[in-house]
Amino acid sequence: MTTHDKEILINAPVEKIFTFLINPGNLLQIWPSLTEVTNEKLLSNGGYRSNWKYKMCGMHFHGTGEVTDIDPNSWFTFKTHGAVDSTITWTFRVKDGQTRVTLTAEYRVPLTLVGRLTEAIITKMNDKEADLILHNLQARFEAS
Repeated sequence: MTTHDKEILINAPVEKIFTFLINPGNLLQIWPSLTEVTNEKLLSNGGYRSNWKYKMCGMHFHGTGEVTDIDPNSWFTFKTHGAVDSTITWTFRVKDGQTRVTLTAEYRVPLTLVGRLTEAIITKMNDKEADLILHNLQARFEAS
C-alpha cells in the first residue's frame, strides 16, 4: 500500500473549499490525471457517488467512487474501486481565516499491470501530482 500525505494553506473559507472538493466533478479542474467524472449522484450523507476515468503512465483506468464518511467542513473520505482501489481523505483545519487542507491518498499499484520498477516510477509521479493538485486548488481559490 502506498500513501501520500500532503497539505497546503489556502487563504479561503473552509466552507467554500469543502463544497468544491466534495463534488467529484470539480476535481477535473485541479487533478491533471483525472480525465472524466460521470454519473454523479448525491448521497444521503451529503457526499457523492460517481464513475471516474484516470490516466497513469499512458494507461487508462476507470472505476467508481463514493464518499463513505463525512464530517462537513472538517473531513471526508472518498473510496474508489476499479482497476485502482484507493482511499482518499481530505481534511480541513481553520486558522486565522485560512484553511489548511490535507490530502491523504492510499492506494495499491496494480502489479498485474506493471512491474516493480514501474511501480516506483508511478509512486513518484503520483507524489508529485498530489503536490500539484493542492497547488491547483490553492490557485483556484486565491486567484485575483
